[in-house]
Amino acid sequence: RNSLDNKGMRVDASVHYGFRFVNAMWTGEQMIVGDGDGQSVAGLAASLGIIAHEMAHGISQHLIKGGLGVVLMPGAPPTLKGEAGALNESFSDVFAALVERRVEGENAGTWMIGEDAYTPGTPGDALRYLNDPRRAANFGFTANDQPDHYAERYTGTQDNGGVHINSGIPNKAFALFAMAVGGNSWKEPAHVWWETNCGANRVGSTADIHEWAKKTVENCTKMCPQHVAKLKKAWSDVGVTA
Repeated sequence: RNSLDNKGMRVDASVHYGFRFVNAMWTGEQMIVGDGDGQSVAGLAASLGIIAHEMAHGISQHLIKGGLGVVLMPGAPPTLKGEAGALNESFSDVFAALVERRVEGENAGTWMIGEDAYTPGTPGDALRYLNDPRRAANFGFTANDQPDHYAERYTGTQDNGGVHINSGIPNKAFALFAMAVGGNSWKEPAHVWWETNCGANRVGSTADIHEWAKKTVENCTKMCPQHVAKLKKAWSDVGVTA
Protein backbone atom coordinates (compact mmCIF):
# COMPACT_ATOMS: atom_id res chain seq x y z
CA ARG A 1 0.00 0.00 0.00
CA ASN A 2 1.31 3.46 -0.92
CA SER A 3 0.76 5.32 2.38
CA LEU A 4 -2.59 5.69 4.17
CA ASP A 5 -4.51 7.04 1.17
CA ASN A 6 -2.71 4.74 -1.31
CA LYS A 7 -1.59 7.89 -3.13
CA GLY A 8 1.64 8.52 -1.29
CA MET A 9 0.39 11.07 1.24
CA ARG A 10 2.87 12.36 3.80
CA VAL A 11 2.11 11.02 7.27
CA ASP A 12 2.93 13.45 10.08
CA ALA A 13 3.09 12.70 13.79
CA SER A 14 3.48 15.10 16.70
CA VAL A 15 5.16 13.25 19.56
CA HIS A 16 5.65 14.46 23.15
CA TYR A 17 2.25 16.10 22.62
CA GLY A 18 0.96 18.20 25.53
CA PHE A 19 2.10 17.51 29.07
CA ARG A 20 1.73 13.99 30.41
CA PHE A 21 -0.91 13.44 27.72
CA VAL A 22 -2.36 9.96 28.27
CA ASN A 23 -3.52 9.30 24.73
CA ALA A 24 -2.65 8.94 21.06
CA MET A 25 -5.03 9.79 18.25
CA TRP A 26 -5.49 10.31 14.54
CA THR A 27 -6.84 13.84 14.06
CA GLY A 28 -7.89 13.42 10.44
CA GLU A 29 -4.65 15.06 9.34
CA GLN A 30 -1.91 13.60 11.53
CA MET A 31 -1.15 11.52 14.61
CA ILE A 32 -0.67 13.19 17.98
CA VAL A 33 1.08 11.04 20.56
CA GLY A 34 1.50 11.74 24.27
CA ASP A 35 4.14 10.68 26.74
CA GLY A 36 1.67 9.30 29.26
CA ASP A 37 1.69 10.09 32.95
CA GLY A 38 4.42 7.57 33.72
CA GLN A 39 2.15 5.61 36.06
CA SER A 40 -1.01 4.43 34.33
CA VAL A 41 0.46 4.85 30.85
CA ALA A 42 4.04 5.18 29.61
CA GLY A 43 5.22 6.89 26.42
CA LEU A 44 2.82 5.86 23.66
CA ALA A 45 5.16 6.50 20.73
CA ALA A 46 7.12 3.36 21.69
CA SER A 47 4.05 1.12 21.32
CA LEU A 48 3.96 -0.65 17.96
CA GLY A 49 0.31 -1.63 18.39
CA ILE A 50 -0.90 1.84 19.36
CA ILE A 51 0.85 3.50 16.41
CA ALA A 52 -0.56 0.83 14.06
CA HIS A 53 -4.01 1.42 15.58
CA GLU A 54 -3.90 5.15 14.80
CA MET A 55 -2.60 4.58 11.27
CA ALA A 56 -5.47 2.18 10.66
CA HIS A 57 -7.86 5.02 11.55
CA GLY A 58 -6.18 7.03 8.79
CA ILE A 59 -6.70 4.18 6.33
CA SER A 60 -10.38 3.90 7.27
CA GLN A 61 -10.82 7.63 6.74
CA HIS A 62 -9.51 7.42 3.19
CA LEU A 63 -11.28 4.23 2.13
CA ILE A 64 -14.86 4.52 3.36
CA LYS A 65 -16.66 7.51 1.90
CA GLY A 66 -17.48 9.81 4.78
CA GLY A 67 -15.52 7.61 7.18
CA LEU A 68 -16.97 4.64 9.08
CA GLY A 69 -18.94 6.15 11.95
CA VAL A 70 -17.24 9.53 11.56
CA VAL A 71 -19.04 12.72 12.57
CA LEU A 72 -17.57 15.98 11.28
CA MET A 73 -18.02 19.22 13.19
CA PRO A 74 -16.66 22.61 12.06
CA GLY A 75 -13.32 23.40 13.64
CA ALA A 76 -13.00 20.02 15.37
CA PRO A 77 -11.21 16.76 14.56
CA PRO A 78 -13.31 13.85 13.26
CA THR A 79 -15.33 12.12 15.97
CA LEU A 80 -16.52 8.51 15.97
CA LYS A 81 -20.06 7.71 17.04
CA GLY A 82 -22.37 4.73 17.61
CA GLU A 83 -21.98 1.17 16.32
CA ALA A 84 -20.33 2.34 13.10
CA GLY A 85 -17.78 4.19 15.21
CA ALA A 86 -17.25 1.06 17.30
CA LEU A 87 -16.54 -0.87 14.09
CA ASN A 88 -14.00 1.77 13.07
CA GLU A 89 -12.35 1.44 16.48
CA SER A 90 -12.44 -2.34 16.24
CA PHE A 91 -10.83 -2.35 12.78
CA SER A 92 -7.95 -0.35 14.22
CA ASP A 93 -7.66 -2.75 17.16
CA VAL A 94 -7.66 -5.79 14.89
CA PHE A 95 -4.99 -4.44 12.59
CA ALA A 96 -2.90 -3.25 15.52
CA ALA A 97 -2.90 -6.82 16.81
CA LEU A 98 -2.13 -8.17 13.34
CA VAL A 99 0.84 -5.82 12.90
CA GLU A 100 2.22 -6.93 16.26
CA ARG A 101 1.75 -10.61 15.42
CA ARG A 102 3.29 -10.20 11.98
CA VAL A 103 6.36 -8.47 13.44
CA GLU A 104 6.78 -10.36 16.70
CA GLY A 105 5.47 -13.80 15.75
CA GLU A 106 2.14 -15.57 15.87
CA ASN A 107 0.94 -16.58 19.32
CA ALA A 108 -2.69 -17.69 19.54
CA GLY A 109 -2.76 -17.03 23.28
CA THR A 110 -1.87 -13.33 23.04
CA TRP A 111 -4.28 -10.77 21.61
CA MET A 112 -3.27 -7.75 23.64
CA ILE A 113 -3.26 -4.09 22.60
CA GLY A 114 -1.07 -1.50 24.32
CA GLU A 115 0.69 -3.94 26.62
CA ASP A 116 3.96 -2.08 26.02
CA ALA A 117 2.53 1.23 27.29
CA TYR A 118 -0.19 0.44 29.81
CA THR A 119 0.80 0.43 33.53
CA PRO A 120 4.59 0.27 32.99
CA GLY A 121 5.12 -1.01 36.53
CA THR A 122 2.79 -3.98 36.01
CA PRO A 123 4.04 -6.43 33.37
CA GLY A 124 1.64 -8.70 31.51
CA ASP A 125 -1.44 -6.50 31.32
CA ALA A 126 -2.83 -4.40 28.48
CA LEU A 127 -5.35 -1.76 27.46
CA ARG A 128 -7.45 -4.27 25.52
CA TYR A 129 -7.65 -8.00 24.86
CA LEU A 130 -9.27 -9.00 21.58
CA ASN A 131 -9.97 -12.57 22.68
CA ASP A 132 -11.26 -11.52 26.12
CA PRO A 133 -12.69 -7.97 25.93
CA ARG A 134 -13.96 -8.06 29.52
CA ARG A 135 -10.35 -7.77 30.71
CA ALA A 136 -10.05 -4.32 29.08
CA ALA A 137 -8.81 -1.44 31.19
CA ASN A 138 -11.67 0.38 32.87
CA PHE A 139 -11.75 4.10 32.11
CA GLY A 140 -15.01 4.82 33.88
CA PHE A 141 -17.47 4.61 30.99
CA THR A 142 -19.36 1.66 32.44
CA ALA A 143 -18.86 -1.02 35.08
CA ASN A 144 -17.63 -3.28 32.26
CA ASP A 145 -15.87 -1.21 29.64
CA GLN A 146 -15.97 -3.85 26.91
CA PRO A 147 -18.76 -6.44 26.64
CA ASP A 148 -18.06 -9.56 24.61
CA HIS A 149 -21.66 -10.30 23.54
CA TYR A 150 -24.11 -8.24 21.49
CA ALA A 151 -26.90 -8.77 24.01
CA GLU A 152 -24.79 -6.84 26.53
CA ARG A 153 -23.85 -3.97 24.21
CA TYR A 154 -23.85 -0.47 25.58
CA THR A 155 -26.75 1.70 24.34
CA GLY A 156 -26.23 4.88 26.33
CA THR A 157 -24.67 8.20 25.37
CA GLN A 158 -21.27 7.94 27.08
CA ASP A 159 -18.21 7.37 24.93
CA ASN A 160 -20.14 8.75 21.91
CA GLY A 161 -22.56 5.85 22.05
CA GLY A 162 -20.08 3.18 23.11
CA VAL A 163 -17.38 3.62 20.46
CA HIS A 164 -14.61 2.14 22.64
CA ILE A 165 -17.04 -0.04 24.60
CA ASN A 166 -18.88 -1.97 21.88
CA SER A 167 -15.72 -2.45 19.81
CA GLY A 168 -15.05 -5.45 22.05
CA ILE A 169 -17.81 -7.40 20.32
CA PRO A 170 -16.33 -7.45 16.77
CA ASN A 171 -12.85 -7.67 18.31
CA LYS A 172 -13.72 -10.98 19.92
CA ALA A 173 -15.44 -12.24 16.75
CA PHE A 174 -12.23 -11.65 14.81
CA ALA A 175 -10.03 -13.30 17.43
CA LEU A 176 -12.31 -16.36 17.58
CA PHE A 177 -12.35 -16.59 13.79
CA ALA A 178 -8.58 -16.27 13.49
CA MET A 179 -7.97 -18.90 16.19
CA ALA A 180 -10.43 -21.28 14.52
CA VAL A 181 -8.72 -20.86 11.15
CA GLY A 182 -5.28 -21.32 12.69
CA GLY A 183 -1.94 -20.47 11.13
CA ASN A 184 -1.02 -16.87 10.48
CA SER A 185 -3.85 -14.53 11.43
CA TRP A 186 -2.59 -11.87 9.03
CA LYS A 187 -3.50 -14.09 6.09
CA GLU A 188 -7.09 -15.28 5.40
CA PRO A 189 -8.74 -13.76 8.52
CA ALA A 190 -7.02 -10.42 7.96
CA HIS A 191 -7.90 -10.45 4.25
CA VAL A 192 -11.60 -10.91 5.02
CA TRP A 193 -11.60 -8.01 7.51
CA TRP A 194 -9.59 -5.79 5.16
CA GLU A 195 -11.96 -6.43 2.26
CA THR A 196 -14.93 -5.59 4.49
CA ASN A 197 -13.47 -2.23 5.49
CA CYS A 198 -11.26 -1.36 2.53
CA GLY A 199 -12.07 -3.53 -0.49
CA ALA A 200 -14.51 -3.35 -3.38
CA ASN A 201 -17.21 -5.08 -1.31
CA ARG A 202 -16.92 -2.88 1.78
CA VAL A 203 -19.50 -1.58 4.22
CA GLY A 204 -21.00 1.89 4.11
CA SER A 205 -20.21 4.71 6.49
CA THR A 206 -23.21 4.02 8.76
CA ALA A 207 -22.92 0.21 9.01
CA ASP A 208 -23.88 -1.47 12.26
CA ILE A 209 -22.34 -4.63 13.69
CA HIS A 210 -24.91 -6.93 12.04
CA GLU A 211 -24.25 -5.37 8.63
CA TRP A 212 -20.50 -5.71 9.15
CA ALA A 213 -20.89 -9.38 10.12
CA LYS A 214 -22.97 -10.18 7.03
CA LYS A 215 -20.44 -8.43 4.81
CA THR A 216 -17.57 -10.44 6.33
CA VAL A 217 -19.46 -13.64 5.48
CA GLU A 218 -19.99 -12.44 1.89
CA ASN A 219 -16.29 -11.72 1.54
CA CYS A 220 -15.23 -14.93 3.23
CA THR A 221 -17.49 -16.90 0.87
CA LYS A 222 -15.67 -15.36 -2.10
CA MET A 223 -12.15 -15.43 -0.71
CA CYS A 224 -11.86 -18.52 1.49
CA PRO A 225 -15.16 -20.48 1.48
CA GLN A 226 -13.63 -23.31 3.52
CA HIS A 227 -13.68 -20.99 6.55
CA VAL A 228 -17.26 -19.65 6.31
CA ALA A 229 -18.64 -22.01 8.97
CA LYS A 230 -15.88 -20.94 11.38
CA LEU A 231 -16.68 -17.29 10.76
CA LYS A 232 -20.41 -17.76 11.31
CA LYS A 233 -19.71 -19.58 14.56
CA ALA A 234 -17.40 -16.78 15.72
CA TRP A 235 -20.17 -14.26 15.15
CA SER A 236 -22.75 -16.52 16.78
CA ASP A 237 -20.51 -16.82 19.85
CA VAL A 238 -20.72 -13.04 20.32
CA GLY A 239 -24.49 -12.97 19.73
CA VAL A 240 -24.55 -11.79 16.12
CA THR A 241 -26.34 -13.66 13.33
CA ALA A 242 -24.33 -13.46 10.14
